[in-house]
Amino acid sequence: MKFEEFILKQIREKACNLDELYFLAEKEFQESLIVTKSSIYEVLEDYQAKELVHLSKGKWKEGRDLNIKPQKTDEKHKVLSYEAKQRWADFRRLLGYYIECVRFDEKAAYKLFYEKANQQWISIAMYRDWCKLAEVSC
Repeated sequence: MKFEEFILKQIREKACNLDELYFLAEKEFQESLIVTKSSIYEVLEDYQAKELVHLSKGKWKEGRDLNIKPQKTDEKHKVLSYEAKQRWADFRRLLGYYIECVRFDEKAAYKLFYEKANQQWISIAMYRDWCKLAEVSC
């Protein structure tokens, strides 16, 4: 099953928030695809533009939002250039990357076993004799 189809199927079965969709997609595609919240959000935005899904009270639901009236597009609401649109897309992807970094940084702790030294991890000496490196007497 494709990633986009999986997201739409989950929303059709039950209204989900972004975290729930991320958890389900990560479990489903753990071997074959790197799943990020930003990649899920891009799919949801695409579906929202096609009026297949909408966000209501923090949950993504199937169909278009009936409470929102369509806006008339005029010159003030149009994106001026493709470059501006691309910069925002890059910015959103960068934010998704930073969110993933914070999420991985918040892990409780790593357990380092002595048997795995120089295989999974290396120790770093905190003190360096900088004079020896520069071949200067201090």
